Amino acid sequence: MQKNLSKGSFFEAFLSVFTSLSLVKKHRLYAYFIIPFLLNIVILSSIFYFSFHTLKPLIDNLITGSGFIFDMLRFIITPLLLIIQLIITIFIYSIIGSIITAPFNDFLSKKIEITAFGENFDEKFSLKVLITDILRVVANLIKLLLLMIIAHLLIFLLNIIPVLGNILYVVLGFLITAFFFGFQFYDFPLERRRYTFGKKLKTTLRFVPQVIGVGVGFFLLSMIPIVNFLGLNMATIAATVMFSNYIKPIIAQNES
Repeated sequence: MQKNLSKGSFFEAFLSVFTSLSLVKKHRLYAYFIIPFLLNIVILSSIFYFSFHTLKPLIDNLITGSGFIFDMLRFIITPLLLIIQLIITIFIYSIIGSIITAPFNDFLSKKIEITAFGENFDEKFSLKVLITDILRVVANLIKLLLLMIIAHLLIFLLNIIPVLGNILYVVLGFLITAFFFGFQFYDFPLERRRYTFGKKLKTTLRFVPQVIGVGVGFFLLSMIPIVNFLGLNMATIAATVMFSNYIKPIIAQNES
């Protein structure tokens, strides 16, 4: 009789993003943070500079005119537009940052599996394998991005329904984006097991709450000054921990 294993929860995955540094301290993995930290400072600072010097003027020009009605529209819509701008900024950061820091976060994720969970990987390091893995990660991000765009276009039809449809679209749209954020961090342990993109997607869809939990944690962490420079690293650790604690045992049980 097979044991009924837990799939993990949204809240545990969410909190694991913020507690991930404890593993770094416990296993003394500081060296894996130095280069990604410096890279993230450059990446995130550049993206925020671009966002507030390019996107903000475009947003400000969406509502032009003077008078009471225009002032009210600006008062009501501006906060929403700023939130959308922030989501777009973090979204761009997650894509560009993930691509650039992929080799370092892959090493970090692998080191967590080895030191914290006793995993053993026989595959030796080679430049060819590293480049192939990075290209595959980029390809996976592009495929997932296309799927996310399609999903957003489909749920956009909800806006036909007044008020309730708008609310549902915003909620579902954020959850889809959060799943995208989370997926790219679970991609590291799944990639080490040479899963195809389809198998990765099928696997993560079985654990949607915890994948979204890591994604939401990463999103909120990315809004905290200074700490946000470690967002990609901390979310990578969180996803690796959740994968090792919940997903890997269930995969092993199903394959036995």
